[in-house]
Amino acid sequence: MATGTGYPVTNQWTNADGLNVSFYKEGWPLEAVRATPEEATKFAIMDIDLTKIAAGLTSYPRDLTNAGTTTGFSDEDFYFPVGSSILRVVAVTKVPLAGGTSFTLGTYKQDGTIVSANSLITATEGVTANFSAVGARVYGAGAYTAATAGTAGPGSTSGVNEYVALTTTGTFTAGTLRVFIEYLNGITEV
Repeated sequence: MATGTGYPVTNQWTNADGLNVSFYKEGWPLEAVRATPEEATKFAIMDIDLTKIAAGLTSYPRDLTNAGTTTGFSDEDFYFPVGSSILRVVAVTKVPLAGGTSFTLGTYKQDGTIVSANSLITATEGVTANFSAVGARVYGAGAYTAATAGTAGPGSTSGVNEYVALTTTGTFTAGTLRVFIEYLNGITEV
């Protein structure tokens, strides 16, 4: 079997059984981190009732200004760590949507500043007609979900952890979704 030229290894010898033995070389350029699939691949599951989000508003969970209006997120809310990579986003209908036109699912900074309101699910996928029956599903096609080389992920442009929220177009009189997000843990979390 042909081999290439590798990184120099010190403290290498053949033991009494004829096996090559070596110690790890400090500064080796490839550092493997042992992780189980459960540690490396993460899942977020969110139930979202669109009737509780007014037309044109975003589903922020926290009132950061104590003004009686939700405006952002806290450390207790779900977020993607900087450097995460989104593998798949699937929205499944629990209660068929009615009334509204569409929704987007995107990412935001903790203070509520928009990073990309449609980075996970765009208005094209989020159109009401796509969620007309229980179990109907849509795969997100936002910018963070692209399966092409060089696709940016959460924190790549914002430099911070990114939180998830939904923005509606129109007033939903019915509609509940379960959103499944599969992602690789952020590089700051390894």
